[in-house]
Amino acid sequence: MAAAILLVKGVTVGLALLASNLFDYLDNGRTDGPLLALWALIAVGSLLVLVRYLQPMRDRPLRRSAHPTRRMKKGARHGQHPG
Repeated sequence: MAAAILLVKGVTVGLALLASNLFDYLDNGRTDGPLLALWALIAVGSLLVLVRYLQPMRDRPLRRSAHPTRRMKKGARHGQHPG
């Protein structure tokens, strides 16, 4: 679970740095130059690894157990065996 959180953080930080550079460029025409590639790499790389990490967690149908659960008889209380 912690890995997924860190990957989401990587995507968020990468996109935030790209957005910061965009606003800096729109404000005064300057950017961080070569660092733009690094910020894009952080954002895209984290997103790709996150998708790869989450793929095995897809919902799968549950297997039916060999022994069905017993149902309580009418009037039985929780913790008491029907009998």
